[in-house]
Amino acid sequence: MRKITNEPPIIVGSQAVFAVTDYPPEIARRSVECDFLLLKRMETRTEITENLGLFSEYQQQTGFYADVLGLATVVLPSGWEERLVELKDEAGEILAFCAEIHDVCISKLMAGREKDYEFLQTAFEAEYLQIETFLERAQTILRSPSSAALLPRLQKLIKKIDSGSLHEIVGRLRDFENEIKSE
Repeated sequence: MRKITNEPPIIVGSQAVFAVTDYPPEIARRSVECDFLLLKRMETRTEITENLGLFSEYQQQTGFYADVLGLATVVLPSGWEERLVELKDEAGEILAFCAEIHDVCISKLMAGREKDYEFLQTAFEAEYLQIETFLERAQTILRSPSSAALLPRLQKLIKKIDSGSLHEIVGRLRDFENEIKSE
């Protein structure tokens, strides 16, 4: 990708978990797409999609594809840019920047697809997330244009993870839900 963009991509989807662990959960390993932001040179989006995107020769050869997103497509909490994590190869060269895992999970919450809730549940169970940090980042969404979507997505997350072993987390999420409702 760097041959096309001359900049490391910013991974904002589930593949960003590789910046947290060398042993990502199955849900991240089975994903065939890598969602990333390209901020500086959007004119290369077509070239990337043709060379690395869905149905490209690259996908046919590797089974994976790159999905270029813009900031109008993905919802990230305030300050995400300052929390980017470097993803390096064995030689120490930066391959990509990854959104910090709490930022990724807020983005997944706001995307609100079934696979996103599954990823969130897995991230909480694997203890990749600290509930206080997650809630602090979610709080920033209340001050964004996407604020109206937060409560229903939060309620769906609570329903999804309520039957498992995450009782303390569900309790904190319910407290946050009540705070939003009272505002």
